[in-house]
Order: sequence, then C-alpha cells, then structure tokens
Amino acid sequence: MSTRISRTAFPVRGGPQGAPIGVWGIWMTIVVLGTALAGLVVSGVYLYWGQDEWPPAGFEAPVLTRGALALALSVGAGALVVAALRTMRAGGERAAGHILLGALLAATGCLAFLVLDLVQAPWHWDEHVYASLFYVFVGYAATFVAVSALMIAAVLVQRVAGMIDTGRHLELKVTAIFWIHTIATVVAAFAMVHLLPHR
Repeated sequence: MSTRISRTAFPVRGGPQGAPIGVWGIWMTIVVLGTALAGLVVSGVYLYWGQDEWPPAGFEAPVLTRGALALALSVGAGALVVAALRTMRAGGERAAGHILLGALLAATGCLAFLVLDLVQAPWHWDEHVYASLFYVFVGYAATFVAVSALMIAAVLVQRVAGMIDTGRHLELKVTAIFWIHTIATVVAAFAMVHLLPHR
C-alpha cells in the first residue's frame, strides 16, 4: 500500500500571495448588496418622477438635521475603523482598540438618529409613495448600520480576548471594507429623503 502524501496537504511557501478568502468574500457580498441598493435607488427615482407633487400636500419633509448627523456619524465611524486597521498594522494594538471604541460610539449614534427618524415620522408607510420610500431607505440604512456596529463590537471583543493583534487582523479588515457599503446606504437614504427636489 502506498504511503505517498499528496503535495496539496502542505502549504505553498514562497509563491504569489493573494487576498485572503475573507476579503474576497466581503467584496463579493458588497457587489451583491450594492446591486440591490442601486436597484432601490433607480426604483425610487422612477417613482419620484411619476408624482406630480413631491412631497404630497400634508406631508412635511423629515428633519434635515437628523439625516445630516446620521450621515456624518456613518462617515466618521467608517474613517475610525480604517484608522484602527492602520494603527493595528503599525503595531499600536491598544490604540487601535481605543479607536474602535470611538467607531462603535459613532455607529451607535448614527443608528440612533436613523431609528429616531423612523419612530418620529408623522405618517404611516402605506399612506403615499413618499412615505414608502422614506421607510424603505431609512430602514435599509439603519439595518446595515446596526450590522456594522455589531461587527465592530465583535472585533472589540476579539481584541480584548487577544484574538486580534498586529499579525492577525482579518476580521478588522473585513469590517473596514464592509463599512464602504454601509456608508453608501446612508448616503443613498439621505439623498433620496432630503435631496430630491420638491415640486
């Protein structure tokens, strides 16, 4: 009986190094989610052009300040996650943890403003297409901000447990990449709710 061991059982050393499978996976996920977001935006614009009045009579536009703050906090949280990744790569493990904590606070603040927008909306989702678009886009953005905040929290727990350090930070990199899509959803929600011209 042959005792030969397959060469594939051993890691390849010295060959070309590509991105980890986790990075490829998150980029492919973003492609799929980005396609869905693009479809929502196109559908929203189509419905907008089909209305003679926007917003309809009796509908007050949502508070601009909350939307702007949510947008700013989402961008800030994403920037902090990227800063944490760069700090971790440079060897500043403790500092990266502090930066991640700031990112989590910013993400939580963004989520709070989005949820507040939904809770305090003066109309129901099925009263008009304007209300439907508002709930769809703000709810969609809030969902991804919540998921991204949970990802940051998970990375923080792993960091405290010593599972993430200078040489092992794939989860942090995946979280930083995922924030690209999260920011895009908040930008789309802000644009569709606040920037479509009134008429």
